[in-house]
Amino acid sequence: MKIIDKDGKLFNVINLFDLLIMCLFVFILFSVYFGIAYPRTVSRIITGRIHYEPVAIKVILEQNLEWIYDSILTGDVQKGRFNKVIAEISGKKWEYIGEKKYAVIEFNIQAQAEVNGILTYYGRIVKPGERFTFESDRIKLSGFIKEKKKH
Repeated sequence: MKIIDKDGKLFNVINLFDLLIMCLFVFILFSVYFGIAYPRTVSRIITGRIHYEPVAIKVILEQNLEWIYDSILTGDVQKGRFNKVIAEISGKKWEYIGEKKYAVIEFNIQAQAEVNGILTYYGRIVKPGERFTFESDRIKLSGFIKEKKKH
């Protein structure tokens, strides 16, 4: 039995040209589906570009010291590569959690959106309970993310 017969059929069942057209059609369907359903993911995979999303987070500081809290200024920024602003302090307040008073700092950050949709900031996943570190030219702060909201 020949693989391709004299009529151009594959295994005497389907025409080779028809098979190529069907494969092309299936490829086009997949491309359209993934291009419409997951355009950011597809564009990141194709171009290899890093995509950033703005995220607002609240961070509970590890050290609840008055002088640290007083030295925090709204508008302080952390810069990344190429001097790009990647985090900015947008507010601060004291909050009671249970009976204990904590310094809670609000940040607007540019989180890196991974291909699977997870947001990261300097290699750490941006989610409540994760450690967060901020460093400007004036101050270094660290704490744990209390909550996050996408802009």
